Amino acid sequence: MTVEPTRCLQSVLDGEQGSPDGCPTGEIARVNAFQGMRITLLGDSVGQLVFLGMHAIAAGAKTPVPRLKPNKNRAFDVAELNAKLEYVYAPYLEDIERELLALTLAPAEDAPHVVICNVGLHDLLYRPKLGRSELADRVEALLVTLRTVAARWAANDKTGPSWGLWFSHTPLVDAALSGPRVVSTIFRDEHIQKLNALARSTITSGEYNPLTSGLLYLDLHTLLSAESKKLASHVPDGLHFDAEVAMKIGGALVQTLAARRVKSASSQALSPKTVHPDWRPSRWLEAAHAVVVLYLYLGIALWLYAEYHALLHALSTSPSPFRALAPTWILRLLYTNQELAQLQPEGGTDKVDMPATGPKAADDAEAGTTSGENLGMPPAFNTNNAFTKVKAYLQSKGGLDLARHVLFLSLVMLYADAADGDPSIKLWPSAPRQYSRDLFAFLNVALGAAALLTIKPSWSTKGGCEADAVILNREQTEEWKGWMQVVFVLYHYFAAKETYNMIRVFIAAYVWMTGFGNFSYFYIRKDFSMVRLTKMMFRLNFLVTVVCFGLQRQYMLYYVCALHTFAFLQVYVTMYIGHASNESVAFMTGKLCALVVFNFVLFDIPGVFEVVFAPLAGLLSYNGSLHEWHFRTHLDHYMVVLGMASAYVHPQATKILGALNAQRPVVRHTTKAVLAAVCLWIGYLWFVHILVANDKYAYNAQHPYTAWLPILLFIVLRNMFTILRNWHMHLFAWLGRITLETYILQLHIWLSHDAKAVTVYIDGYPLINFVLATLLYVAASWLVFKATVALSDALVPRGAELHDVAVRIAWSAGCFAIPWITLILVV
Repeated sequence: MTVEPTRCLQSVLDGEQGSPDGCPTGEIARVNAFQGMRITLLGDSVGQLVFLGMHAIAAGAKTPVPRLKPNKNRAFDVAELNAKLEYVYAPYLEDIERELLALTLAPAEDAPHVVICNVGLHDLLYRPKLGRSELADRVEALLVTLRTVAARWAANDKTGPSWGLWFSHTPLVDAALSGPRVVSTIFRDEHIQKLNALARSTITSGEYNPLTSGLLYLDLHTLLSAESKKLASHVPDGLHFDAEVAMKIGGALVQTLAARRVKSASSQALSPKTVHPDWRPSRWLEAAHAVVVLYLYLGIALWLYAEYHALLHALSTSPSPFRALAPTWILRLLYTNQELAQLQPEGGTDKVDMPATGPKAADDAEAGTTSGENLGMPPAFNTNNAFTKVKAYLQSKGGLDLARHVLFLSLVMLYADAADGDPSIKLWPSAPRQYSRDLFAFLNVALGAAALLTIKPSWSTKGGCEADAVILNREQTEEWKGWMQVVFVLYHYFAAKETYNMIRVFIAAYVWMTGFGNFSYFYIRKDFSMVRLTKMMFRLNFLVTVVCFGLQRQYMLYYVCALHTFAFLQVYVTMYIGHASNESVAFMTGKLCALVVFNFVLFDIPGVFEVVFAPLAGLLSYNGSLHEWHFRTHLDHYMVVLGMASAYVHPQATKILGALNAQRPVVRHTTKAVLAAVCLWIGYLWFVHILVANDKYAYNAQHPYTAWLPILLFIVLRNMFTILRNWHMHLFAWLGRITLETYILQLHIWLSHDAKAVTVYIDGYPLINFVLATLLYVAASWLVFKATVALSDALVPRGAELHDVAVRIAWSAGCFAIPWITLILVV
């Protein structure tokens, strides 16, 4: 016998005894309710009992585990069903509001599928001055807000929570109350019923469908009141019920969760994807994937062509073809510097004096240049002429170098596709990430110790004199990016969730550096050309575009690329507007203030963000929602302005430091010691009271307005002392150059399943596997970095005319778009 799904669910929600025939029950209900689910319950001590009853059903236990006293957050994993159940102690209304906000803003990978909550009784018991009417107004306001938020959950059920469940408070047994509970005149069951009725009317008003609404109402009061004569024996203190009632409530919750996931009248077990479906690539992306893979293989073919012609030329002109063709890094492994010098032709730098554009001198005019920075593409779309130039260029020294870079890029991308792309050709198995605080800390300390062995002077220190203070020199910022990236990727590899708050600060520092570095460039160089804009956009988005198409992933999976692109565009537009007056202090200050206002309106005024980015939803959505993009950008929306302001006052800061260094040693050292002590004390207060004292959700709410503090403190401490300012750890500086590549490729070479699992190269030896995976990952990142730079120089060479760059980009885009559109139309 079957039953209509809405009736099946509504019967449970209404607190009816039993369920209509056809509703999922027993083991089927348990599987449907919990398979692959993450469920979070917010509540007071009674909420904990409700949670424990639900957990007992999920775990297949006969009785729930005991309630903790005092109440604490709890979490259980049900491995059999791949489910995670969490309880968050939230006794007051403001606690519920705070936790709901945190869950709503949580990143997609951390958001629960279902949020279960109710209003606790602490406001009723411990805040008698609040009054019944004011309390009712606050509860109603909370529910209206929650219903609005939950409607977004239901509309965008591919990300964040899918829906919410509000359960009525269980009955009070007034006669059994004691202590402060009996003293309070409003802590009675009749007032509980009024609050429950208010909640029900608020949630179920209007167009309410239990199968589609974002917020449901479960009437536990009615369910338990039906047996009021027996209830007193199960609620000894008038408030907290025993294990038998907890199991009964757990059964009601299980039936609710299971019935919500019923799509048809049958009682078959459902996949969690029914409620929380995974994103699927569109036909457009599938076609782009095919074209990218085709061009990756074409890149290998072009490399073979270039190597073939280079070999022919070396055989005819060099006594040692191997020495002529081998990459420089291989020759450095095999020969000393003196031997390498003897291999170079007299007066030249190339190992073999290969012709610039091929064997025919007539092709010189066609190819246009011998530099590896110029493909020599035609000024117009003349196909024969274009292919002639490409053919000639591939026979040149610059063409051979570029072809080798393209080869490495192609091999890395094809390997990433085989390792974490198509499951049917997956080369390596995956394993769950495992966190060990000891191992995580050991690796960070060990890498730091290794980096100390690579200390070098910064090139911009000019001898390291006190008078030559260079604040935030290039090597220092590269080193800064490098060690932060090490911690960041290790955080992903080991799932070190306890360092989440610190990672947020690191990402804020990256955004700060985007504002600082690009402001400095535009302020000093005054280069606002489209060539510069194109080159930056290419650097930030070329690799991520290839990965998105080549591995069929969403752009927002690699949110850092979008975040830095948005930050760069803010700097570019701000500096470009009225750039002739950028030297004016008042004008520049006004522009920076205007940018602050822009970010305030965009992110801190509700509704504006959705309207502004709605036209870009197709690009910036993750699983069909802009939630992820809003969460990431909102966290650091003031960091780019702070970075720009820091760059603007950089010359004044340098002068102040220079003046301090010119003081007598006693004055200089005393001032620096006092300043360092103040910075360390402020940093300690921030660390204790903000970073460590808050969980991830509470910290996220504070981060946009506090993350600037540790960044500025670090800058002051690092640059105040000469020995710290004028030396850097070269290992971290080297890693800092490839942060974009290490960020993207970690998801598919070092890790798998979009950084949710570890790639297993050597099963049973996790540490050896870690070392091998790291070597492959870092090598691949470096090769892809070099390839990206080479392609950037080829398509957007420095000093090129805008028309020339436009033709190159259009020619390249056409080569991709024509087969792409053809595939979409034909297949």
